[in-house]
Amino acid sequence: MPQVTPQPPERSARRTFGLIAPAFIIGTAAVVAQSSLYDLMTYVLLGAMFTGVCGFGLWRDQGRTRQAVWLLCAVFGLGFVNAGVQGALRNAASLPPDMAGIDLRLQGDVVSLPVLAADGRSVRFDFAVSQRRDTAGQWVPWPVRLQLTHYSGRDTVAPAAITAGSRWTWTVRLKAIHALRNPGGRDSRLAPWAEGMTGRGYIRSSPAPRQEASDGHTWVRLRASAQQVVLDRLAASPRVAGLAAALTVGDQAAIQRDDWTLFRLTGVAHLVSISGLHISLFAWVAAGVFGALWRGAVSLGVPQIGRVRQAVWAGLGALVLGTAYAAFAGWGLPAQRTVVMLGCFIGLKLLGVRWPWWWVWLLAMALVLLIEPWGLVRPGFWLSFIAVATLFSDRRVTEGVGKGGILQRAWDVLRVQWRVTLVLAPLTWLFFSQVAWVGLVVNLLAIPWVTFLVLPLAFASVLTDALVAPLVWSGELFFEGLAWAAAAPLGLRQPAALPLPVGIAIAAWLMLAMQWPHRAGQALMFAVLLPVAMYTPARPPVNEFEALAFDVGQGSAILVRTATHTLLFDAGARYRSGYDVGERVLLPYLLRNQTPLNRVVLSHADTDHVGGATALIASPAAKVADVLATFPATDLPYPLAGPIPSWTACQAGVQWVWDGVLFEVMSPAPATFGDGLKPAWLADVPKRRNGLSCVLRVSNAAQAIWLTGDMTEAAEVAVLSRRADALAMGQWQHVGAANRLVMASHHGSQSANSVEWLDALRPDWVVAQAGYRNRYRHPAAAVQRRWAAAGDEWGTQWVETAWCGAATWRSLDPEGVTCERDRQPRAWQHREEAVR
Repeated sequence: MPQVTPQPPERSARRTFGLIAPAFIIGTAAVVAQSSLYDLMTYVLLGAMFTGVCGFGLWRDQGRTRQAVWLLCAVFGLGFVNAGVQGALRNAASLPPDMAGIDLRLQGDVVSLPVLAADGRSVRFDFAVSQRRDTAGQWVPWPVRLQLTHYSGRDTVAPAAITAGSRWTWTVRLKAIHALRNPGGRDSRLAPWAEGMTGRGYIRSSPAPRQEASDGHTWVRLRASAQQVVLDRLAASPRVAGLAAALTVGDQAAIQRDDWTLFRLTGVAHLVSISGLHISLFAWVAAGVFGALWRGAVSLGVPQIGRVRQAVWAGLGALVLGTAYAAFAGWGLPAQRTVVMLGCFIGLKLLGVRWPWWWVWLLAMALVLLIEPWGLVRPGFWLSFIAVATLFSDRRVTEGVGKGGILQRAWDVLRVQWRVTLVLAPLTWLFFSQVAWVGLVVNLLAIPWVTFLVLPLAFASVLTDALVAPLVWSGELFFEGLAWAAAAPLGLRQPAALPLPVGIAIAAWLMLAMQWPHRAGQALMFAVLLPVAMYTPARPPVNEFEALAFDVGQGSAILVRTATHTLLFDAGARYRSGYDVGERVLLPYLLRNQTPLNRVVLSHADTDHVGGATALIASPAAKVADVLATFPATDLPYPLAGPIPSWTACQAGVQWVWDGVLFEVMSPAPATFGDGLKPAWLADVPKRRNGLSCVLRVSNAAQAIWLTGDMTEAAEVAVLSRRADALAMGQWQHVGAANRLVMASHHGSQSANSVEWLDALRPDWVVAQAGYRNRYRHPAAAVQRRWAAAGDEWGTQWVETAWCGAATWRSLDPEGVTCERDRQPRAWQHREEAVR
């Protein structure tokens, strides 16, 4: 038999060493993939077990292969335990339920740049608590971080008086950080959870807040001073002021709302955040400066300077100043990720280590995950590392981009930008449901413009006002160019959202295609992906329908889809802070699922039901065909800026059929609006709105659902009366349809949801759209008892979107409601079932 030649020890060791980073990454991913985490002690015991078993294996086994296996097992365990311990500590730090909803007297410091609301009536900030007063009235240490809001008018403290670094004693009312959960939607709990935030709340007016003397938090004070200097010097140009503040101190809240939309449409949002690009440029400039200083010191004969190589001075200077810039800009997770990657690459270069690019790439990834394991579920993490991998995998990039003449350099830059854009396209498609093809051209011009002109001038504006005019000119030209690009046809493609495995597979396929040696093979591999661009999510078949009750906090928004039509019942709230449910929740969902709106029904004019309608109707992406409402368009709490779609009265007797599915308006009574084609709208009387809510029944031959708005008990009685009359006259359609789902009237208020209403409908499910720990205490305890009694008698079940997330019901599976929090549970998900 032929003998197998053993591998040289050096080669075996190199291969083992190359697997250490992947083993750590896999161990981290094993925890991140968990839908719920163990407690802290479990992870500590698992860590001790891994250490003991692997240590014993390394000591006992003498074979190189087995020792390598034990070593990789130990590294896997290290990644697993590191992520588990960090996650368990963060979950344990969540605000205890017994501290929610009560007054707490706290003392601490403002440790972030305060963010003033769009209307100027409130301010948000991060607050580091140093101590709190216990039930005995004694001050005790309580080192936690909170997200607080102060509303003007509640006390004598103006929002502008709350400055970065200031120390305060005040009374707050807190609750745990609880995020909305909708299909494909952003989870706003992940970021504060990863940053160690304990809870959020607002300042109480009594006892009055008291500012204390403080000289701490120098760094955040410097950031605030620089921010104010920039905003003051550029006050005549607010758009450029916001851009400069974002580039220098990381104040992204200073950027105007419309400008963020412009950045998204043109694919340059990464340029206006403190990203790896800016920090890397800063480090590159710092390396050049330190290298020049070293050469000057050598030429002047400075003693001992030559004992340290120029590369060491330049590398360490780049790392130190790059880290300082990242800290000055707020030390966000993207900045931390960039600093770790810089440290990895610079450190290996200074040590003279020459590894394959993918070794360095994986090592940098492992170091980033050591600090923040849940970077694995952040889009920015993958966009950054995939972009770096795309560059490093190109031999011409690693050998040096830009060699040769001017035309060759221009072609190299264009080719590199095209490669990165092409590979990242399926990821932006996956994460954001958009592909900004115009961004290819825009970034070729915008990256050097912002990096080499706007950014240095923005820093100069902190030190002197001599260069403010060039900064304003360059910033305004930047915005003008983006506006022109955004208007270009076919610039932004917004296809339907891809399933996660498909998006990852496409990105890997594109990277493989770019490495294919033959042009014909590359073209064929690209062509294979073309059918994917036509992907659209499945819809119900003819005669069937589905309903999605969004998780919109204290508000209402329900989407009903048939085979070819879509209806939205209510549009959620828009808050004083500027947060718009229509823009942030509903519109992204419609874009991700390629779902234009054929009709919008607005139950009544309360802002928690129709606040988001303005953004939807104004967006070309929503394509609202017509509106049924119980009020005129002029009564919208936020007026429409563009053309108003067809706007008609929502009143009993109105009905239509889509794809075999019947839609019937059950309330208010037809006489509410008078006769004629142009209804005589009633005056907007807030106290009468709830009783005049539009009520819609959707049914096929077998199933029915009821959408109720803020209907009152009197309205319930009226609806049941009209239903009885229709039955008696033989005019009730789909008589045999079972009432599967009923939306709780008025979010579960005690003013509705009567026993008579439940007895008449006997639904399988009642869904209450109410906010977590809302100030109205919806759903009311008495109503919950009625639902529980209905469950005992008729089997009715109820869910709250605060704990269910978005609730989905389908006529093809009529006996079940799918909760988004159960469908995709997450390790950082807030759980507080005790409050129910």
